Amino acid sequence: MNRIHTRGFTLIEVLLSLAVLSLGLLGAAATLLASVREHTAARRNMTATALLSDMAERVRANPAARAVYAVAASGSGSDCDARACTAAERATADRAWFAERASTLLSAESSVDFAPATGVAARDRYVMTLRFAADDALPGDISLALLMRAPVAG
Repeated sequence: MNRIHTRGFTLIEVLLSLAVLSLGLLGAAATLLASVREHTAARRNMTATALLSDMAERVRANPAARAVYAVAASGSGSDCDARACTAAERATADRAWFAERASTLLSAESSVDFAPATGVAARDRYVMTLRFAADDALPGDISLALLMRAPVAG
């Protein structure tokens, strides 16, 4: 009676452990990919929100040209920073800046809609929107509604 003592693993045990390990690694890779996709969407949304907030401050700082912000920018207005310009020229430059930054940073289309107030207690309303290219991984529009009122003297 010879007993052979074998040590180690059989080929089936090794293949089975490799299959279990590969399933675990595939799950980890899928989780990592979803995490990167969500991180990209969060960064895009954060950038869009910062851009919209910046534009809202530009509109708020130039109340004399309120309605001009809703008109599509017809020129670059880039020389407006180097010289004194009118409120309407500043608004045109701001709109051109907004469209250029949205296109450069986010590959997005920008729009500013202006609804003037119609009553004594009503406020002017701006809606600034960034529309992103259709992408299954990163869908969605971001919009910011800005309620404006004339500054009170005193």
